[in-house]
Amino acid sequence: MTQKEINQIGDLLSSVLEKEPERLSLRLHEGWVNVSDLLSALHKHGRPLTVGQLYHAITAAGERLILHEDGQYLRARQTLAKPAEAQGVVQRPPEILHYGAPLNRLDRIREHGLPGTEHQPVRLSLEVFLPRDGALPNDATILVILAGDMYRAGYEFRQLSNNAWLVNEVPLEYLDFEARPWPHLVGQLLKRHTQKETFEILLSLIREQREIDDFVYLEYALLAIGLRHDPIGVISKTGADPGSPRTVDQIYYIQCLLNLARQSPYPKIRAVAVSGLPNLDGEGTRYALPESLTDLAARAIYAVKLGDLPLFQTLVGELISEAKADHSGWKCYWLQNAPLTLCYVIEARGPCIEIGGSGPDAGQRLPMSVRELYDLLRMPPTTDPVFYSKRFEEIIGNLNHRKTFDRP
Repeated sequence: MTQKEINQIGDLLSSVLEKEPERLSLRLHEGWVNVSDLLSALHKHGRPLTVGQLYHAITAAGERLILHEDGQYLRARQTLAKPAEAQGVVQRPPEILHYGAPLNRLDRIREHGLPGTEHQPVRLSLEVFLPRDGALPNDATILVILAGDMYRAGYEFRQLSNNAWLVNEVPLEYLDFEARPWPHLVGQLLKRHTQKETFEILLSLIREQREIDDFVYLEYALLAIGLRHDPIGVISKTGADPGSPRTVDQIYYIQCLLNLARQSPYPKIRAVAVSGLPNLDGEGTRYALPESLTDLAARAIYAVKLGDLPLFQTLVGELISEAKADHSGWKCYWLQNAPLTLCYVIEARGPCIEIGGSGPDAGQRLPMSVRELYDLLRMPPTTDPVFYSKRFEEIIGNLNHRKTFDRP
């Protein structure tokens, strides 16, 4: 595209956003338009642009156009947006909202929160909006806003007709930098991509930089291909349905998960990758031999997937020996999260159930036998929590009847 064509696009954008949004069938909200919506509208009206070409046109337009600091919204410096449209409707917000932030602004946000004004409020969203290619950019992250807490503290939220939310500021104490976005992301991807494409996009977000990020995106990938139970129905709420993976694709998924179990630097990711597999009785060795997994805990879980109890018993014995060799007394091997805020670990004293959550019993460990652990791990991760709870009671019985391990 020549510079002359770039300048013409800049002139067109300025005219449309100043006074003629209907020319591209656009709806402005407080004068702003989502960049993805703008690209889609340009394409429908015979002017397809790449994101790079659009940004060149914005630069060419000079001061006539304003690109929001998050890079997701564009407006004209002078606009004829209607006041009623600009104000939105005062509403109680959802408990959680999201904000897309460039990585180069994170340090400033960690110091000052998200300042805004009545005339230029902070724009938030319930869902995690993605670029047109369906992948999160490498130079951005998504922050979780504790909107419900803000509302109860007296902050006013306004909802626009496109379901975006406006608030005059977000103080630092209402930003959760550790929380990850809700799985609306999975439903949005499934509405725009096949199961296999969604799985690949989510695996591509596993960047081996933070274990918690990799853990969440791996769980999302498993959710997308029907190898995880949808705990709160987030996918069905978006209108998407992952269904069950096709047999030909399931072979591919199993191979990808086993490769991740071999390559990830994080023990928990290696364990989750294997625990996400379906039970592979009689056919598992066509994908990999247990000894091909160097991580001992991952290999033990794989033995469960193969239905090989003797091998599992042997590997649990090795894990216990390794834990005993660590003189700190804290060494343990995480195997799987489970419904009921429980997880299963192996430590020097043997297999045990660790109570999660934040209650008075959180962190306590209760012993169980190797066979009980095997039977629990045999339950597919897609199991409905109600059925899981019943089966758990059949295997374990009443937890109150088990003596808690003393802390090491």
